[in-house]
Amino acid sequence: APGLLGAGCASSRHYQLVGSGADLATTKSFYVVVNGATEKVEYDYLGAALIPGYALDYEKYAKGRVRGDVKLDVPLEIVNYLKERGRSATLGPTELAPREDAVIISYDELWGWDMRPIIKALKIHAFPAGRPGEETSVKFEEMTIFNTQPVASSVVPAMMNVLFESAHKPQAAPP
Repeated sequence: APGLLGAGCASSRHYQLVGSGADLATTKSFYVVVNGATEKVEYDYLGAALIPGYALDYEKYAKGRVRGDVKLDVPLEIVNYLKERGRSATLGPTELAPREDAVIISYDELWGWDMRPIIKALKIHAFPAGRPGEETSVKFEEMTIFNTQPVASSVVPAMMNVLFESAHKPQAAPP
């Protein structure tokens, strides 16, 4: 049945974590930076080839597929996730982000089309306000012909779980 195949594919999604989320466990206040319509999305598409030896060119792929308007699916899902866990979360532009006592969350997104808008690549960044050098990020990429129909409501909560779970893991000792 198609439903079973979809469920099986969804469970094989991979989220790559970079950095440590030490401040996420104790922070109560979050600010989600909403992307403008002209935000540039940067990913390493060479690592996401459809065929061995074939490099997927971002400019060719994105042409006509990235919407020009501001899409709020991702930031709204991030805010919903945080509020469901009793955290304070607000949305806004970079200029209005708090300077301290909050975690700033931003994202890079690439939307594609497969009978409806789907997320081809998404990276969520989190760092303590005023300390961008302490960033933790999680990345999702599905640059394939056969996809799992990823949308914000299915991908964002899983990515946020990865970020928050990283906050509970003991820090590795520096070499």
